Amino acid sequence: MAWPCNIIVIGASLGNLDAVCKLCGSLPADFPAAILIALDTAPRNPRLFAEIMRRCAPLKVSYAHAGEEILPGHIYVAPPNRQLIVNDDNCLDLEDESRVGHSFEAADRLFASAADVYGSRTIGIVLTGGNEGTEGLRAVKAVGGLTLVQRARAEAEPRAQLSARLRAMVDYCMPLGDIGSFLGTLVEEMPARMTH
Repeated sequence: MAWPCNIIVIGASLGNLDAVCKLCGSLPADFPAAILIALDTAPRNPRLFAEIMRRCAPLKVSYAHAGEEILPGHIYVAPPNRQLIVNDDNCLDLEDESRVGHSFEAADRLFASAADVYGSRTIGIVLTGGNEGTEGLRAVKAVGGLTLVQRARAEAEPRAQLSARLRAMVDYCMPLGDIGSFLGTLVEEMPARMTH
């Protein structure tokens, strides 16, 4: 089945909230892909992430709802203590996050579900200097999607900071300030449709 857009999935820790805002804030208002975000938040944290994102991003931002259709030009955020996944009918689903472990296991699940539905039209991004999110990136890579991680230090050689395990999963490693414009180029070059 052909879905109406490409999909970008982002995994980040709470410490990378500013990075998520800067990335999404650098995107144009007519950005043609859907963006799904799994951010590490404590279960009792107030539901402020979507409101913060609305202030910095030109795209429509909302907490995800189960059964909601995925649309281009929209940023979907996982609510606190909820696991965001993509169903094969191009709709979102939410699960109790206690069924997974720490935040990057949640990101892995989001990445894998998006890759399963969108295939090569998936872009997986991990905003961290560590090696979390490896399994999710592996799932995206396995279906011909593209993978990207934020370069932690501007002076570092792009891929040198990555473990050998993660390096094999990553197509691009770059400073945060370059990711937004690069995503615009990637989305333009991705297939116009996918049959799955």
